[in-house]
Amino acid sequence: MARRYNTMWGQRDEADQLERDRMFQMTKWRKFLLQMREEDIDRKSRDEKDRVADQIWKITSLATILNDLKARGFNF
Repeated sequence: MARRYNTMWGQRDEADQLERDRMFQMTKWRKFLLQMREEDIDRKSRDEKDRVADQIWKITSLATILNDLKARGFNF
C-alpha cells in the first residue's frame, strides 16, 4: 500500500517512486532485449553472408569443373 508523506520540497508519493522504479526496470529490460535482438540480427547477418559465400564458392567450383571438361572435349 502506498504511503503519502510531505517533505519541505513538496508532497511525495511513494507510489510515484514505485512507478519510477518499475519504469527503470522496464527500461533495463528493453535495453537488454534490444541488445539481444541486435546480436541475433548480427548473427543472422553473418550466417547469411557465410551461406552466400558458400554458394558462390560452389558455383565457382562448378563453373571451373565445367570449363575443364569443355576444354577436354566434352560437350553439354
